[in-house]
Amino acid sequence: MILFVDDELRRMESVVEQLEMDGLRVHTAPGVDQALAALHNDKGEIDFVILDIMMDLGSTLEHEDTEEGLRTGVHLFERIRKVKPTVPVMVLTNADDVRLEEHFSKEPRTRFFQKRSLLPQDVAPQVREMMRDDEW
Repeated sequence: MILFVDDELRRMESVVEQLEMDGLRVHTAPGVDQALAALHNDKGEIDFVILDIMMDLGSTLEHEDTEEGLRTGVHLFERIRKVKPTVPVMVLTNADDVRLEEHFSKEPRTRFFQKRSLLPQDVAPQVREMMRDDEW
């Protein structure tokens, strides 16, 4: 199952629909708190994460410096890695920051995409490729 974390799920609805039409199960989380709850309550079903970067802090990260929400997903990513260190993560964001792309390019089992660079129907093939890539 894919955990899809994005605070603008209404705008990402077409991506979620495409993933489901491609036969993938998707659990959506509109923020940090819901995403972490899903991860902590996971019974081995979550095998992939799609993660936005710019989100509200939620109560979990309220004391973290996330540059006013611009880097919330970076902190959430670190927490995801503590709970599920080998789960593949697709960072799918509008954040236009070369430092972010460089940061995530160094992370194992992680790929960084700009939302504007992928059409909704392009996400599922990328997810499937990442899930079957044994060279991680």
